[in-house]
Amino acid sequence: MFGHRRREWNIVLTSRIIFFLLKTHHHQIVANRVMRTALIPLRRNLREGLRRQKDTIGYNLAALRFIQRQTDAKRTAEFYEQEEDLTEEKVREKIAEGKKRKRVSIKA
Repeated sequence: MFGHRRREWNIVLTSRIIFFLLKTHHHQIVANRVMRTALIPLRRNLREGLRRQKDTIGYNLAALRFIQRQTDAKRTAEFYEQEEDLTEEKVREKIAEGKKRKRVSIKA
């Protein structure tokens, strides 16, 4: 804004403050053309900040899911390696058995 380097503020706190002010002073803002036009850059900057944060969260979530899949695969491989005399066919059968079993919760 205005040729200066913009600061990255806490987007959640900033959003809460802005929405509180908009909600509280809605009628005055709507009635005043100058205030409405002043809010346009604020809206654009807020949307950009929220989009960047959403992209970062999405990227981190994808990385966490990837790590989880790797960990699950490693644990599964270690479990079946511990079993002696298991052939590939027996491993596939055990995996299929695990998929067929269902847990039932009984409430007293």
